[in-house]
Amino acid sequence: MKYISMLRGINVGGRRIVRMDELKALYISIGMKNVSTYIQSGNVLFESDSLKTEDLKSSTERSLEDKFGFRISVIIRTADEMENIIVQCPFDNIDMKNDGSKIALIFLSSVSDQNILLELKNYIKPGEKLIPGLREIYLSCPEGFGKTKLTNQLVEQRLNVAATSRNWRSVNKMNELLINKF
Repeated sequence: MKYISMLRGINVGGRRIVRMDELKALYISIGMKNVSTYIQSGNVLFESDSLKTEDLKSSTERSLEDKFGFRISVIIRTADEMENIIVQCPFDNIDMKNDGSKIALIFLSSVSDQNILLELKNYIKPGEKLIPGLREIYLSCPEGFGKTKLTNQLVEQRLNVAATSRNWRSVNKMNELLINKF
């Protein structure tokens, strides 16, 4: 089965540095196949015979901590889940060139209470739009994702889950790689 894993909070601001060649080698060493990375933020595409995402997540997180000496949250989606995420996008007519970085997808490690997800709307700025999914939050930030108050840290604190964000351009590119790589 094809997967993408997204690592939370690496290679940001010169801290928690993880080189992509080392990351790829680690995934291969724990049994992943056809491993490749996409950009420096810790996106790893791979194949695995395991059908249990939770097992993949825990073994990867354990191996990452052993190798790099700090805890890294890993969020994993199957190729089918990534395709569904794109199909379910509630924002129409996204101009990838101009708006691809203004639409963000916040990936959650688990399903969250929909009522609490809706409370997150209290943290968005005027003009922003938040639409909860099952294990994702779609966020439109016309001023750019870097200016929103709805950070991964806030989401994690309010929902008690791990969260990592990718802009819409990256989400689409990762999906394209999943489709075309294998």
